Amino acid sequence: MTSELSAGFKSECFWQRGCLSPAEAQGLVSQQQATQLQRIGILPPGSTSSVLDESTRKTFRLDVSEAVKARVTYKLMSLLPELADRFELDLTACQPPQFLAYQPGDFFASHVDVIKGATRLARTRQLSVVLFLNAQPDYQGGELVIYSQPGQLGEVCRPQAGDLIAFRPEWPHEVRPVLAGLRYSVVSWFY
Repeated sequence: MTSELSAGFKSECFWQRGCLSPAEAQGLVSQQQATQLQRIGILPPGSTSSVLDESTRKTFRLDVSEAVKARVTYKLMSLLPELADRFELDLTACQPPQFLAYQPGDFFASHVDVIKGATRLARTRQLSVVLFLNAQPDYQGGELVIYSQPGQLGEVCRPQAGDLIAFRPEWPHEVRPVLAGLRYSVVSWFY
């Protein structure tokens, strides 16, 4: 398995190996394993009900403590100057991190993170970040695939636990279905 990006993606993405140490990443996984799982998905367009469309997204959000959220937010914010410089963006902050768990069969179909007609924060996202808390062989499948252009061949990312990947939120990306095990990650967006 490779955790390298192709030359074209290296110039367009940011991949920080060991953003968290293996012990830090495992500590977050252990804390998440002890939290309440809440099934999340996507509401069908125009829906006023709370029934989720699991044909687009099927995963769990974890309800972690405020201390854990603050620790991860602090880590992300420590990267703000480097990310702003790397992507030539005027970044001011990041959205509160979302802690996610994907069980076998869970996935997130190809999508973008800039959402027209959504909340102000979702419309002003300038950078998407994914922090991987575990890696294969802890789970099978569940690869993050990033597409620099719609219809282009995607870049399959296979990071190690503790790695962080940042990319432009208008780039389509997906999480392929998890085949076995549990995939833990944290997502956030800089604006």
